[in-house]
Parts: sequence; C-alpha cells; structure tokens
Amino acid sequence: MALVMPYAALSRQAWSLFRKGEVKHAGHVAFRIRFTEAWTFGPEVQPLFPVPSCVLFAEVHDASSAAELPAQVQAFTGTLPRRNASAPEADAHLSATMAPWPAEASDQGGSPYRRAFRNGATLFPRRLVLVEPAPMPGMLPPNPEFPMIRGRTGTQDKKPWKDLEPPQGTVERNFLHPVLLGESVAPFRILTPQQAVIPWDVEGHGTNPDLEMEVGPTRKQQLMDSKEAARRGYPRLAQWLEKAETLWEQNKSSALSLNERIDYHSELSHQFPIAAVRVVYSASGSNLAACVVQESIAVVEHRAVFVRLYGIATMGKPAL
Repeated sequence: MALVMPYAALSRQAWSLFRKGEVKHAGHVAFRIRFTEAWTFGPEVQPLFPVPSCVLFAEVHDASSAAELPAQVQAFTGTLPRRNASAPEADAHLSATMAPWPAEASDQGGSPYRRAFRNGATLFPRRLVLVEPAPMPGMLPPNPEFPMIRGRTGTQDKKPWKDLEPPQGTVERNFLHPVLLGESVAPFRILTPQQAVIPWDVEGHGTNPDLEMEVGPTRKQQLMDSKEAARRGYPRLAQWLEKAETLWEQNKSSALSLNERIDYHSELSHQFPIAAVRVVYSASGSNLAACVVQESIAVVEHRAVFVRLYGIATMGKPAL
C-alpha cells in the first residue's frame, strides 16, 4: 500500500501511534503493517500541497511486535512547472537524495498542562444516551428518585437513528448526568446543559445484597452494561440499557458494543472521578468560548474539550 501523508507523520508526537503500524478492530490489534520506503517533499517543492508532504509505502507485517522504521528516506527537492504536473515533468524538475529518517520530535519543554487536556466523550447515537423528561403515565406523581425519561431527539440525527423510536422508562436518579456540549459553552459561562444516562457506578455497588461482601474488581467503579447493572442491583438502569443496547445491535454499522462506542478511546471513563475544577472550551466554531466549571458532575461531550485543574484556588459560586 502507499499513503500520501503530511510530512509530520514521519516524526511528530501526534502521529506516534500511526508509525507503530497497528491496525485495530474493536480495540484489539487485527494486524500490523511495516513501512518499507518513504519519499519526502519539503516546503520548497511547489506547487504541490499547502504543507510539506510525504509518501509512505507499507506492507503487511506478520510479526507480533511493531516493525522498525526505515533508516532513510528519499528526499525530493526542486520546483514543479505547474500544479498536477505529469510524471515526466516531475522527473525533469525534481532531484532526489537519500537522507536520514527524521528524528522523532520530543515533547520536552511544552506546556506543563498539556497532559491535562482531553477531548470530551463521543456520546453517539444521541437518542440512546441523551435524554429529556417524559410524562409519567397514570395519576400518581413521579418518584424523584426514579424519574421518567425518554431518548432526546434532534433535527441533526442521522439515519438509521432518526427513524427509530427512542427508548423510554425510569432510571435511578444517580445515573442522570448533565452533559456539556459544544453549544453549552459560552464565553465565561455555561448555558443550560443537556442530560444523559451515564451508567458509571460511582458508589461501586448497588442494592444487591450478594455483593456486599465482595471486594476487589467486583466493587470497582466502572462503566456498566445492562447485565452488570442488573448484577449490581440497578434494575431500572438495567432495563434502560437493555433497550438501548438492543437498538444499537440491530442498527449499528461497526463491531463495537454500545459501551465501547460511548467510551471510545476511554474519553468517557477518563473523566471519572470528575475533577472539582475544570476549564471547558468549545472544540469548533469561529470564536473560541471557554469557562471554568466547578464542583459539577457534568460530563463533557466530544464537541468540547476540558482541562483538569488541581490545587488551584477559585472564588465565587460553582458554575453549575
């Protein structure tokens, strides 16, 4: 195979996993590739791309560990006569020499806060995770400990999800979290957040008496599926998750489970325990918006980015 890539793919930290050549499926290594050759085109090679570029050649690597990168690259220099030049024109105007593979760039000397930045969670499909209040059937008032909810629908929902009836039911109140979307963040303040069912067992156990004496991994805080929620004694959450998981399995286009989808790259589980002080800013848009969030159980969605802050004195009331 051959790949046209930015020059940064050869050495920058953001591309370090790419250079390992591991092709993953559902979180596990399916196979590996070995880079066999590289051509580089520096900024002086124009007209070509807006940024320096390279071409990487690779083949399947059968070993159980990552392959070593080639020691050298073929570095091209020169000026092309026109954009989209033909191969003979490129041969006539470019020259190539062998050069060392660029050394991996170090992240030393960067911002001391760089490891505190994280993307929010990919809470998709939204109508299986984001929720809104639903009317309680019958004449009895709703129980505040087990509110009636339904999956939140929106005009931006895509097929097949927008054609599905969202789940509805009651859920233990502890599993309803406010969610900060990109649209929830305004300059220096939070707008009204959305709500989501987040099956994270903050207490480490539910109402199942058979678990009271258990220790170790069975009591750990974790993101639960329907079976684990039932085992831990959260029957309403288990019923909700079972409905959502069934809809996901019937309509998904990937091999991931619903939990693997909403916790992709651990972007959800890494938010727990939720820091007392965070800076949240929108991940896209023409104008950057950011604010401080204090003492909140809000989960950050992927259209926003958050920064954990530790040991920082703050003043005033919590933002949420």
